[in-house]
Amino acid sequence: MAKLINWKLIARVIGLLVLLEAALLLVTTVVSLCYGESDTQALAISCLIIGIASGVLIACGRGSLGNMGPRESNIIVALIWMVMSLFGMLPFWLSGAIPNITNAMFESVSGLSTTGSTVLNNIEELPRGLLLWRSVLQWVGGLGVVVLSLVILPFISSGKQLYVAEMSGFTYKKVAPRLKDTGRRLMTLYLTLTLAAILTYWLLGMELFDAVCHGFATVSSGGFSTKQNSISYWDNKPLLQYAVIFYMLLSGISFVLLYWMLFKHEFRKIFKDEELRTFLLIACGTTLFVFLVVSFFPADASMEIHSFADFERNFRHALFQSVSTISSTGYYSYDYLSWPPIVWMVLVFFVMIIGGSAGSASGGIKVSRVLLVTKMALHELNRRIHPNAVFPASINKITIEPKLIQSTNSFFAFYIFILVVGTFLMVANGVEPFEAVGNAISSLSNAGPSVGQYGPSGSFYALPMFSKWVMMFLMLIGRLEIFTFLIIFTPALWKK
Repeated sequence: MAKLINWKLIARVIGLLVLLEAALLLVTTVVSLCYGESDTQALAISCLIIGIASGVLIACGRGSLGNMGPRESNIIVALIWMVMSLFGMLPFWLSGAIPNITNAMFESVSGLSTTGSTVLNNIEELPRGLLLWRSVLQWVGGLGVVVLSLVILPFISSGKQLYVAEMSGFTYKKVAPRLKDTGRRLMTLYLTLTLAAILTYWLLGMELFDAVCHGFATVSSGGFSTKQNSISYWDNKPLLQYAVIFYMLLSGISFVLLYWMLFKHEFRKIFKDEELRTFLLIACGTTLFVFLVVSFFPADASMEIHSFADFERNFRHALFQSVSTISSTGYYSYDYLSWPPIVWMVLVFFVMIIGGSAGSASGGIKVSRVLLVTKMALHELNRRIHPNAVFPASINKITIEPKLIQSTNSFFAFYIFILVVGTFLMVANGVEPFEAVGNAISSLSNAGPSVGQYGPSGSFYALPMFSKWVMMFLMLIGRLEIFTFLIIFTPALWKK
């Protein structure tokens, strides 16, 4: 008979992670106080509420013993995102900036899941404290709450299940023999990239506050901006936009590969990785396609090429939107809905669904899964020609185990099923079918903008309330890779 679920251990871990959220909110409150903003009191009260709640949870978990098993790990990973999202909405709601609880919760879930969809129509009017808090939520969600727990919670002696449940893709990798060392090194990488992005943005013309917020939101592939027009606000700073492209591209690459690249300098080994090569190939191919269409079949005269400056502008916007979409960051330098329909249909209904690499900050199905399914399909064609031959599926010359192939097939089946159900629910709630499909893809891929009135230059403020809850549910499913989230609804998890 299986052991009882260790609820004390679960309460203790969640309490300590909520305490981390309170600490980050305290820093945000201090920043707001330094700027003399109107949201300082609301931030302070929210911080106090979260701190008390974490204290209660830690007290409930006092004396917890034993290692963390698969059931505790899955429960913690699923619950912590919901709990932190609930507490994360308090500053928006208590400050009155987003007085509706559903909208405040939407902004919080979108931030923590690094989706980047927003209900705000006047972002520049928000106090700096709330603008920073939006970016902090995304920064925490980018690396993953659980990876942070491996660094700050020394009593977790069996965190492999947490790590596996948190990291995206059909497999996981470590950069050190000990899991805690892996967490520390990934955290070092994440901090390094964040600081580098902030410094780069600041040197290239952003104000320091904007650079900090965008540094947090870019490295996490979140996409929240301090400007209503996103990165198009800095259209007169091409170098800055190229810098954003560079860091968005990095956010779509596996953290493990980035670690080996930046700290071990094994570049030749890294670029032999099939997933990385495929990711870069999709990004380059999409850029070329978008550039050719918007340049030779422009939807308006502003995209016509008459000089090298026009050529550079079209290429920059094509590259920016392609990288922003595949990394699921959600920034925009140009409203892609103003381009020919074939362009934004490819971006939303193809590239956005694929997403970035496994183990990265990006969303989507992940390139590794698409690569594996493609190989399996080609092998099936070969089997039809040579029925007695054996064609094992492999990536990087390593044969994929049958159980991982089965897991990948199940993932695709669940993804399509959830996408269809989410779309149906929004259509039933009065959302236009085309927009409902775009919203479902955007949420499940944690990508941000959608189509129609919910495109890059719009917001989700007018979306019906029930549809917002559907999107929040899809955001959390997408961030937790479907199985980790849905497993808490299976009876087998709760049986003794």
